[in-house]
Amino acid sequence: MIAGAVERRTWDTAAALDAIKSGRPVVLTGCPLHQRVVGRWTFSHLARAFDGSEKLNIHLAPANESASSFERVYATGLNASQDCDVKGTSFREFFKDLLPELLPPRDGTRPPVRRYLSAPLLRARPASSAVSSSGGAPPSALRPALRDSFQCCHSGDIEEDLQSLVDWDWLEEVQGHLFATGAGSFNSCHMWAGAGGGSTPVHFDALSNFLAQVSGTKRVLLFPPSESFKLYPYPVSHPKTTYAMVDLR
Repeated sequence: MIAGAVERRTWDTAAALDAIKSGRPVVLTGCPLHQRVVGRWTFSHLARAFDGSEKLNIHLAPANESASSFERVYATGLNASQDCDVKGTSFREFFKDLLPELLPPRDGTRPPVRRYLSAPLLRARPASSAVSSSGGAPPSALRPALRDSFQCCHSGDIEEDLQSLVDWDWLEEVQGHLFATGAGSFNSCHMWAGAGGGSTPVHFDALSNFLAQVSGTKRVLLFPPSESFKLYPYPVSHPKTTYAMVDLR
């Protein structure tokens, strides 16, 4: 079933743009979207950038004592274990609680619970979501600048970071090409963070997205839509409706 590696293209080539416009998975090398964030967004920096009033979703999962990996579960009440849940806290508190996972394990033992943060950073302003009466994207003359179409979900220096460090010009250029194909507009930006070793069960995302790796590495295994039912997806009415039952481990 594995066909090979996802194609890699230099970000400013015609081949990269063709992959984006066609909806094919592609790795964009040298992409400027988040380059000014890389090396700056450390845990300690983000603990200062958020003002402390935020309530971010921290996913808790039981650790595997015999390995450095753990499985992330994205919902409250999906497991009987009290160690597998979601709680809301500030980034500073998350960083404080995460420190034992970031440090080398003492006597070979690891923390019993692993943490993983999932936080919205930007959301589209309502006016920027409008479409024309014909159902397509609004004409470019009627669309506000992409940077002005979003608002930060949190207070503090994180808002300035997002306004000044993200390459909004590149993102707006890409969105213009996507509008031409009939695709919708960008509507949100999320951040995920942890000490590493987390694996997400087989699932699908409802929307297309750009995955911008700020630090560390991430391995992604993609399946074509034609293979969906071979992965035994949960029923639509199930709490895990976006997940599959097959365990690739």
